[in-house]
Amino acid sequence: LTERLAPETLVDLINQYMTAMVSAIVDQGGVVTRFGGDSILAVFGSPLNYMTDHADQAVNAAFHMRQALQEFNQNATSDPFANGRQPVLENGIGIATGPVIAGNVGGKERIEYTVMGDAANLASRLEGMTLEHSYPILISEKTFDAIDTLNARLLPDVPVKGKAKPVTIYGL
Repeated sequence: LTERLAPETLVDLINQYMTAMVSAIVDQGGVVTRFGGDSILAVFGSPLNYMTDHADQAVNAAFHMRQALQEFNQNATSDPFANGRQPVLENGIGIATGPVIAGNVGGKERIEYTVMGDAANLASRLEGMTLEHSYPILISEKTFDAIDTLNARLLPDVPVKGKAKPVTIYGL
């Protein structure tokens, strides 16, 4: 998109997309802690949004994000210049459950509230694997185990950068 759209058009498109995604996250009790280009880090079950059903809420938010994306793309076309319409966007979502530390990180000129830990890193890695596994949502084994009923497909264990052993994941 960056080579086909003017920077102003790209920023407007990303802001519209982020508005739709953030609403889906917040509506399910999540807190958005970081934007990275076109990516979002959201937390379910931190000191800012304590909840016992954080895995359920995260997966519900992912389903709502996919629905919001479908609605966002309803009038779009794959050619960003045809009829002045926006390009069709896709997203991938990674969800991992586990202990993290939440707090302010940065320097005296700029700080941000975020989470750090193995689960946060795994969620990011899972998001990056969504295209190669043909599932728009990938979840960790701990996330799957934390949810009572979920129709998910067990995938072969995958090597994950930064992890000593392959990881069990599920596709949604």
